[in-house]
Amino acid sequence: MTPPAPRGSARLSRPLSGRALILPLLAALMLVSDLPAQVGMHVGTNLQGVTPKRGRVRMRPKPKRPNIVVIMADDMGWADMGVQGSAFIKTPVLNALAAGGARLSNHCASAASCSPTRVSQLTGVSPSSLGFLAPINMDTRRGIPSDVFTLPEGLNKAGYTTGFVGKWHIGEDHGPDSAEFLPPGVGFDWSARLVFPPVQSQWDPTVSINEQTQVQTTGHTTDVITDYALDFIDDHAQDDQPFFLNMWYFAPHLPAEAPQEYIDMYPGADPDATWTKYSAMVTHMDAAIGDVMYRLDAHGLLENTLVVFTSDNGGALNPGLHPSGNGPFKGGKGDVFEGGLRVPFIGFWPGVIPSGVVNDSLTVTTDIVPTAFALAGIKNSSPEWQGENLYSALTRNQRVARPEMLFWAHNASPMPLKPASGILQKFAVRQDETYVGGPDWKLVFLKEQIALFDITTDIGETIDLKGQYPGKLQELWDAYWTQHRPQAFFSWSEGGSHGSVAPVGAGGFPGSGYAFSGGAVALAKDARYDVHDGFFTAQMTVRADAVGRQTLLHKQDSFELYLDDNNVLQLMVQGQDGSSEQLSDSQALLPGQSYDVAFTLQRWASPLSENGLTLYVDAVAVDTGSIVAVQANRNTLWLGSDDQPALATSPLAGVITDLRFSVSALTPEELVGSWPAIP
Repeated sequence: MTPPAPRGSARLSRPLSGRALILPLLAALMLVSDLPAQVGMHVGTNLQGVTPKRGRVRMRPKPKRPNIVVIMADDMGWADMGVQGSAFIKTPVLNALAAGGARLSNHCASAASCSPTRVSQLTGVSPSSLGFLAPINMDTRRGIPSDVFTLPEGLNKAGYTTGFVGKWHIGEDHGPDSAEFLPPGVGFDWSARLVFPPVQSQWDPTVSINEQTQVQTTGHTTDVITDYALDFIDDHAQDDQPFFLNMWYFAPHLPAEAPQEYIDMYPGADPDATWTKYSAMVTHMDAAIGDVMYRLDAHGLLENTLVVFTSDNGGALNPGLHPSGNGPFKGGKGDVFEGGLRVPFIGFWPGVIPSGVVNDSLTVTTDIVPTAFALAGIKNSSPEWQGENLYSALTRNQRVARPEMLFWAHNASPMPLKPASGILQKFAVRQDETYVGGPDWKLVFLKEQIALFDITTDIGETIDLKGQYPGKLQELWDAYWTQHRPQAFFSWSEGGSHGSVAPVGAGGFPGSGYAFSGGAVALAKDARYDVHDGFFTAQMTVRADAVGRQTLLHKQDSFELYLDDNNVLQLMVQGQDGSSEQLSDSQALLPGQSYDVAFTLQRWASPLSENGLTLYVDAVAVDTGSIVAVQANRNTLWLGSDDQPALATSPLAGVITDLRFSVSALTPEELVGSWPAIP
């Protein structure tokens, strides 16, 4: 696709009423704050004389499978549109789409923050199982691992053309090693990714086209994203195969910056107030979505296109935002209360999804993947998927039966002090039994506090029921540690052995490993094996058969776990600022005896200070320390040697089995296969 000329300024110079009048119904809706529930909408009336910006419209026969457009807002709360209760924010397009389609009123993001939810939308699996427990920063060198099957990859195989446009935030460009984390590496045929500078702005973004060309654009990010999306629709409207368009807006994420014409839509409100600008950003995005709907209709595609609108997490509660909170819900972005998880979900597909459907089944972001694959005719389901097909809920208003529990985990740092429980994650467990006439249970854990709610009768999460139902509390607590938390472990994959190395044990892990005698194993590069975001655990069972300097695990410029000349266990960790920290055991490991060895990194203060290190032997902490921030990289991880095998530096004479990595800082209980008691 040829990148369009930047048109943000030209778009903004066009009067809002002129754009809205493309769709007469939407123009009328712009004049009122709410849409009567009984009003339906078909976004394709009175389009005589209107053509898309390139060429003439040629209606085409419908393909057998529908086009799919997924639109995701950034930090937009459940109650930030009129159809779900906002008396202030103007969202006539979204109101109309909800009235003309289906609204899932009990829909939750897969995480309480940006990056994890976006990962789940493209993979259909719990984001924490892929190592995403919080938003990644721009320096993080990780993303969706290359061996994970994604939504665009599946749709590609089914004959779809796939396109991405907008904010990415699930893997940045750090050179050749990061190519797998960018849109083409995840499976998109075409992409226009916003490239964020160190200081984010809503204006004049740089856009990376197919990760080959960077274009400096002019205008608001909402307009830039929409323009590229319209180009994608134009370029593929006449194709024989269907398309999948994934649109991730940056709005209404901070900074609160909106075009003046949308701020002017809120007369009487303080034009400089953050809340006014935030609301204007939502209205701006709403109008842009109207442009997308018009373009689909102008090409005759609406009746064969499923359009989904949702958000990545609940509304942020920064100063000046959401003065009344997230509607009826407690908390906001970053919280595992409903205010941080509950988000809008609208499905629109004229002639297939009836008008005015409101379904209160518990649904989640991961449901998008199995739904899209079913529509594309992909019958094979992945055992890793943690979602349900929503087709019947959207088209027939059927209740979604969800027998499995849902889990949310979020890194709870920064903390001023490490909690006594040693648990550094916020988490929630949801067990919806309403489809069989029971409660909708939810466990919430925050640092040392735990509560049990029935969402059916207490949507604001104000009545703690743990005293009345201790058995249910224990059931959900145990389920988190036994069903969900173990997904954070990743057994290693061997990327090549050198020297004298022999496999031991039955094939596969855990329980197998390698016997070393002057050799080493290079572990295949995988982002999940790298230190990121201040949370990491490496663990293994070690038997040294000799005495002397021997390396167990080594990542150049990051960390080394080794035995010194006296067989005393040592851990050396390097920081991003050039500092280092050395931890050591107080006694030697005896030759020929097996020990369970582990070390954890846990961020219990700010990201750049007081990252705690703990060295364990047989689940007992033998030394602790701290470091500013561990040096993260994509260097090869060596097992049994501290450098390139050809140098044979400090080779291990012994056996290593049961090597595992976790994206969490595990507690001593977890290291021995158990889990903490309820605090």
